[in-house]
Formats: sequence, C-alpha cells, structure tokens
Amino acid sequence: MIPPSEAGRLPGLGALDLTPFWLTYREAAPPLLRIGFRLAVLALTWLPVMLHGRPFHRLPPDDQDRFLTRMAVSRSYALRQLVTVVKLIACFAYGFDPAIQRAIREAGR
Repeated sequence: MIPPSEAGRLPGLGALDLTPFWLTYREAAPPLLRIGFRLAVLALTWLPVMLHGRPFHRLPPDDQDRFLTRMAVSRSYALRQLVTVVKLIACFAYGFDPAIQRAIREAGR
C-alpha cells in the first residue's frame, strides 16, 4: 500500500514493525471500523480468485497493484470503498511509527 519514498528517505509500510500499531488498534478502534476493515480485507483477499484464479496474497506484486488499482477506480462504489478503508488503515499504521512521525515533522519545517 505504501512503498518506500523515491529518494529513499522513508521506508515502505512493509518495512515497519506494525506490532505497536495493531495492539493500539485492537484497543482503541471503534467496533464498526474494525468490522469494516476486516470485511474489506477479506473481500480484497478473495475477489482476485474470480479474476485471476488465486487469492490476493498469491498474486505477483504487479498483479496485486493492477488489481487494487482496478478496484480503486471501479464504477462500483462498494468496491472503491473496500480499497479506501484498507488505505485509511494503512495510512494510520504508517503514521503511527515514531520514525515516520519525526520525518513528517522535519519535512514540515
């Protein structure tokens, strides 16, 4: 969802330790958000089976990107919202990391 910055100053989401975020998320996120996120992840995991014959995590990275882009620009509001919910939580997780917070503060100076 969030790749490393082109200049290499910021890591991608996959390089971060998200354990502190998930512990806080479980305690603080409203139940409706938790349910919505879980449903969005389940749908985006299994919808590619109909298009590619395998679940999201079994697709090559390029096919994953194409699938998410296709869902994000879909004419279907529901499909677009699935991606939006996952992107929202990904941004929360990314911004939760102290090193990312410092980099954002420094960039704003």
